[in-house]
Amino acid sequence: MSRQFKISPPGNGAIPRVAWASDDTHSAAKNFKNNHAPQSTWESAENYDGVLFYVSPKLRVAVCPDRTQFLIQRSGGTRYGQRRFEAFSYPTTKIALRHLLHTRHGVSMDRVMELTARLPKTARLVVKNLER
Repeated sequence: MSRQFKISPPGNGAIPRVAWASDDTHSAAKNFKNNHAPQSTWESAENYDGVLFYVSPKLRVAVCPDRTQFLIQRSGGTRYGQRRFEAFSYPTTKIALRHLLHTRHGVSMDRVMELTARLPKTARLVVKNLER
């Protein structure tokens, strides 16, 4: 038996102005060539479009949707068949980001400088859809 539900119009869900969601939230990914999943606005999603760079396969740096802070995220399991990332550091400046990557995560200073060289001084100045 299929557990997929149609998304009802806004306002018909359990919370006012919030629609019911489908159990199969990634069904749209099947329509893309080469199995590329669509970009996501969820910070914890593997395909979040605010990702700036990966330090390692399990550690990445992103910017929050409103561009107020950088997010240092680590891989924390899977959800809906994709890796999920958890944010655990929230620096607002490039200097703080460099400090945290070096002191808390043991990334060499040369590598930190290389990864953050193209970033602006603060997260507020990150251009939306920054080319990687």
